Amino acid sequence: TEINLKVIKKDGREEPFSIEKIQQSIFKACSKSEEEIINSIVKAVAHQILTKKISRCKTKEIGKIILKELKKVDKIAYVRFASVYKSIQDPKLLEKELQLIV
Repeated sequence: TEINLKVIKKDGREEPFSIEKIQQSIFKACSKSEEEIINSIVKAVAHQILTKKISRCKTKEIGKIILKELKKVDKIAYVRFASVYKSIQDPKLLEKELQLIV
């Protein structure tokens, strides 16, 4: 089944929706977590996006969904992903992010 969904990047560029890119991002955040957990997160994220029946979706929206799913199963992976997704450079901002999962 072909998915006709465009993802709008932070810089405004558009590219085709890719479940593989979501899987790679989650895998990087999860590090050594079990593949089964990663696959279940990927499926949940893809399901939430694709059931919206939209033709375009911002990476920001995809990131929010990934964060929500990671928060449920792997808090360390959540922090790793959040630090990249939110471009956290300041330790104080990272500390605020940590408070969200406590």
